[in-house]
Amino acid sequence: MNNETFGKYVSYLRTDRDLTLRELAEMIGLSPYYLCSIENGRRTNPNIKTLGKMYLALKLRKEEMEKLLDLYAKANGQVSADIIDYIMENDDTRFQLRKARDSVSQQYWNIVIEKITK
Repeated sequence: MNNETFGKYVSYLRTDRDLTLRELAEMIGLSPYYLCSIENGRRTNPNIKTLGKMYLALKLRKEEMEKLLDLYAKANGQVSADIIDYIMENDDTRFQLRKARDSVSQQYWNIVIEKITK
């Protein structure tokens, strides 16, 4: 199983762009201490605006941003914000998810829900 965390991924992205912790912190409006806390896993919940600033400052590709959102959601026991928006904006998607839910046993569905919400 992949043991990558939100903080480790932020650190990877920063170093991959040859930015110091202080430089990225300044670019996204955080204190270096707070960014260090994120990278070390002591903080996992910067606000969504901060994630947007990271996207811009690090010039993330779509796949990188999606991974960042997924790791952020996982660290905070949530579903990725872009997925929630998609589900809520698409009636057919909600219908198909519920249909899939109803076609499997309750035990299986509980496992799916547990995996989604972790």
